[in-house]
Amino acid sequence: MTNYRKILELHSQGHSQRSIGASVHSSHQTVRAVLDRAKELHIAWPLDNDVTNEMLDELLYGSREKSPAPYAPINYEYIHHELSKKGVTLTLLWQEYCEAAYANGETPYMSTQFGDKYRRWARITKATMRVTHKTGVTASTRYETQLNQSYQELAELYGTAIIPARVRKPQDKGLVEKSVGFSTTWITAVLRERKFFSFAEVQEAVAERLEYINTKPFHTIPISKS
Repeated sequence: MTNYRKILELHSQGHSQRSIGASVHSSHQTVRAVLDRAKELHIAWPLDNDVTNEMLDELLYGSREKSPAPYAPINYEYIHHELSKKGVTLTLLWQEYCEAAYANGETPYMSTQFGDKYRRWARITKATMRVTHKTGVTASTRYETQLNQSYQELAELYGTAIIPARVRKPQDKGLVEKSVGFSTTWITAVLRERKFFSFAEVQEAVAERLEYINTKPFHTIPISKS
């Protein structure tokens, strides 16, 4: 097997591709191909000691087993970027990946393989993600609770009230958060790339997603939610 670790290490030290090839007993064309692919995936030296050449081979070139159709490549950077968006999960991205793969006549990886490959890429490249949280309550005392101004204006616009959950009463928000999270992932996040030009278009798109969700069978039992 190609010594990917040594290629990356020698390249980081400034050695030429020909000298690297001579050192690892590979052609300079192979070295160039490895370095180009590693650059594309943002894989660079130093690597953790437990990152093996087998792991790098799988990450750089995927499964090489013969199959009726090639496995659809995974765009790790795209996945990483999309995961920073509210409501977007690996499960949602895997489903979108499968749809694109089938449309191109390719075979998608199973969900477990998809997740494992992404997490391996994120660990090897040490990819990090910044997630910004907007605070709902800006200040709270025994007698008064001050809400985020945007929240307060939203409540006034829709003629409603925002009541923060009580301290040490997690049951106040558990079910609500679960429902909101589900809706965010399977409605808002799915429609994240679409552009709407009227509120009616938004309503129609949300209604379509609700119909899809309600008629989709459960994973464990062959019945829908409707």
